[in-house]
Amino acid sequence: MNQYIIDIVRIDHECQEKLAAVKKEKAGVNEHLTEKRQELYESFARDYTGTIEWKKAALQVQFDNAKAATRRDYELNLKRLEEVYSTNKDELVAQLVKRCLSDD
Repeated sequence: MNQYIIDIVRIDHECQEKLAAVKKEKAGVNEHLTEKRQELYESFARDYTGTIEWKKAALQVQFDNAKAATRRDYELNLKRLEEVYSTNKDELVAQLVKRCLSDD
């Protein structure tokens, strides 16, 4: 009977040692995963930031081009409108006065 108790204690002790080793290994794996997670996050953040900066620069170029084209169109239309006004100034003023003074 004593031998059974000694064997049970010995087996329990071996299991506790194995359990401690597994827990230690698990802690090491968790630590490794935490490090890898941080590395992956930093890598993703760097790549994403680079992509954002590239896209921002491309959009800025598009915006600047669109702004310049709009400005050219505005200046062209303004010039045309000034020419029409200069050419028909008297007629336009007369129509404006007539409409303002009419009873309609």
